[in-house]
Amino acid sequence: MTDLTSHAVHVRKVLIAKDISRLPLAASWHRCVHLHGLDPEMAPKPQRVTDIELRALSEPLGPLLASATPTLERLRRAIGNRGVCVLVSNAQGVPVLCWGPETDMPDLRKRGLCEGVDWSEAHSGTNGIGTSLVERRALYVRPDQHFYASPLSITCVSAPFFDDHGTLAGAANITYYGRASEQAPVGLLMSSISDATRQIEMDHFHQTFADNRIISIPGETRSGGILIAVDRDDVITGATRGARRAFGLTGAALTAGVIAHDLFAKSLNTLDDTLQGAEYSVLRRWLIRNGGNVTATARDLNISHATIKRKINTHSLDRRRLN
Repeated sequence: MTDLTSHAVHVRKVLIAKDISRLPLAASWHRCVHLHGLDPEMAPKPQRVTDIELRALSEPLGPLLASATPTLERLRRAIGNRGVCVLVSNAQGVPVLCWGPETDMPDLRKRGLCEGVDWSEAHSGTNGIGTSLVERRALYVRPDQHFYASPLSITCVSAPFFDDHGTLAGAANITYYGRASEQAPVGLLMSSISDATRQIEMDHFHQTFADNRIISIPGETRSGGILIAVDRDDVITGATRGARRAFGLTGAALTAGVIAHDLFAKSLNTLDDTLQGAEYSVLRRWLIRNGGNVTATARDLNISHATIKRKINTHSLDRRRLN
């Protein structure tokens, strides 16, 4: 049997055994056969979209890719350019960006490692881009873990990224091919691609909500950075996927309106949004701005000196300990 045939036999044996826990990507193999109706012995030729279709697919990702360029450039420099290429796809698994050694590009295009090729799991079987999009997690696929065997040894590491609405937007992929495939440092690459996609999400969020105040919350970051955009009225205008998961925020809730103060106060059980509390906050902020100067603060608030002294006493504000 040829290597291509023996790989197909191996795939079928794993699926017949019905023990998908033994191999990390056997669940993807199962989807390929039972959900997508693919045959491991009948690898399809790369399916390319037209140039016009590619431009249409690339356009929605334009703002995100613009903010992602510095991160992608750093990633490309870090991995070098020998036997490795970087692909960025849309949410349907079609790469809209490809960086690779110029001398290798003709062969990479022949094998589909380029823009405009359908790398969805439904078409191309288990692969880095398609499977990471389906499973919505960072993963690596070694040569023997692809659904289809390939004459060219390929190891790829991919991770999905999400837009400012927390919606799946695409995937970033590092592919080592040929001899380089066997030495691909997948552990290091997994960390690199995960960090890169989180940075892409955060940079895009900051760019999208540049006119808003951005609140960053520490915490578990496998879902991306936990960032919230807030307008001048303390209304949340945007939230990353990580923030939506951490606080249970939905698109409908954000459209209806969510107050940032309420969100954090409820989690800390310290909700106190009264007129008296608001007045205390205003007084404290202006006294801090004026270094505790009561006369300047009264002037800025357009109230009399007697009134501000009474309010300071009412709220027990100590000008010497404003912070």
